Amino acid sequence: MFSATPLEGYVGCGEAVRDMDHREILALIKAPTLVIIGKHDPATVPEAGEFVRNHIAGATLVTLDAAHLSNIEQADEFTKAVWDFLSRNRLSRSADCR
Repeated sequence: MFSATPLEGYVGCGEAVRDMDHREILALIKAPTLVIIGKHDPATVPEAGEFVRNHIAGATLVTLDAAHLSNIEQADEFTKAVWDFLSRNRLSRSADCR
């Protein structure tokens, strides 16, 4: 998949992710939110995940012994975290989420 992606498109996506800053709008999120941190992530450092959790009211934080691809590196723990979160926060209870 990566090798089939045009270099210009890949670089453009990387620049868009690098340049976006949504910190100011985090407080507008009303939906139940799960923040998963890889404690060894060099790209999205744990402090960034903690910032997100601290700026979304009621957000849940899970830290995994992983780097940036925690869903692959710690697949079972990642899946359990998501399953537990979804089980506690059924979408039907959050009809007015934004």
